[in-house]
Amino acid sequence: MSFKAKILLPVLFLWMALASSCKKDDPTKWEPATPVTPTGKAELFTSVFAKTAISRVDTAGWLPGNNVGITMLKLSDSAVVAGNKKYSPAADGSLTSQPGELISYPANGTLVNFVAYYPFQAGADSVYKVDLNSQEDLNALDLIYAATVTNFNVESHTVPHLKFEHQLAKVVLNIARSPRQRASFKDLEITIKNIATAADFNLKTGNFDNIVNADFKPAITPVYKTTDAGQPDTSYTVAFLVIPERIEGKLVEVKLNSGRVLEWAFPAGTAIAKGKTVTANAVVGDPVERLIFAEGFGTASVSANPSFNNYTGYDNGAGLTITGNGQVRSSGNGFTSNNARFANTEQNLKIENINTDGYSDLKLQFRIGSTNASATVPVDLKELVSISYNGVTGLEGQIPSTISYSSNAAGIYTFEIDLGALPASATGTLEIIGNKGYTSSAPKSNAFFRLDDVKLLGAK
Repeated sequence: MSFKAKILLPVLFLWMALASSCKKDDPTKWEPATPVTPTGKAELFTSVFAKTAISRVDTAGWLPGNNVGITMLKLSDSAVVAGNKKYSPAADGSLTSQPGELISYPANGTLVNFVAYYPFQAGADSVYKVDLNSQEDLNALDLIYAATVTNFNVESHTVPHLKFEHQLAKVVLNIARSPRQRASFKDLEITIKNIATAADFNLKTGNFDNIVNADFKPAITPVYKTTDAGQPDTSYTVAFLVIPERIEGKLVEVKLNSGRVLEWAFPAGTAIAKGKTVTANAVVGDPVERLIFAEGFGTASVSANPSFNNYTGYDNGAGLTITGNGQVRSSGNGFTSNNARFANTEQNLKIENINTDGYSDLKLQFRIGSTNASATVPVDLKELVSISYNGVTGLEGQIPSTISYSSNAAGIYTFEIDLGALPASATGTLEIIGNKGYTSSAPKSNAFFRLDDVKLLGAK
């Protein structure tokens, strides 16, 4: 028995009618056949870059010699039909197959999807191996992915249009010497500590799996300049790709040619998103603000609404002691992950054994939002909480009066409390009490709330 299938030929044009002949005497198999193209032209994949802050990292669009991988999947179960075929993009976005890499539609009409990526990697039918440990050529590492285009078959009259988006982010770090730092800044060695450098990128889902963190040494570009006093000085710029993640608190180690090691940390709240460039200025030699701990209440199942006492899935379960009679809840009321939920009676969250040895200028940060059912009831978030640190109470007085009318993301606020004036100590205990003094027999009206992303920062 024989079969004929329409072939996605080397040059396909958008909106061109597609014609073929097929002989369907065995619907379970298919094989390529000579295409029927009455117009004398064939159809192809077309591509476009999504609008992002960077395109091909340092250049715009496709470059000569670029190769992408395209995989055809069954619509029904995502099984690979034609895996990782090599195509080359032209400047206009059209994609041309390499010799022997042509993709053919199933002749029996099976519906299929397509995914694509750059740069081409042998064996990447379903998983692309990301390795950012060596970054001499950023463009050669710049993972660009076209998510699934769906519902095509041999009878389709439209062209698979692949929209490529960057999956990595770029960090530009400008490193300069603090005025108090008099040591020579020539011939530095820079290490980014404990950052995501490798992962499996799932081409079917578009997600990073099996992420591996390691220390990484980026290439350094010296910038020669003159100080205000007319003295020669040197600063440095490093640029590197990263897997998108929150990098607040990640350390940058600067080793001077004398052998002395200085540190700088990415500020609190620093996050990087795919396709974006983050620029940071690192002044080395001053005390560094560091993230002491961040508690986001983990990712474990909380379907039973466990109390703080009974929950075991905390982000900081190994080092801190976390107790209390509030509950850990799943996403809701504008919060997108596990969070701490307080009822309209007195409930507490207590975090003990915080290692603050050698730290100064402590700061507490957290997010809080009302969960009242009625969005028309005003709630002053300041009146919901009482905060103490190492027994010093009344710290909620630093929270500004903040009226919330919403029980969704619009009603979530981030507050910061300065603990720098408190006596220094090697360890710390933080306690947050909701609706202090209210009981089940006399609850506080409209006072349910949720809290998340509890962080303590300090300089060292």
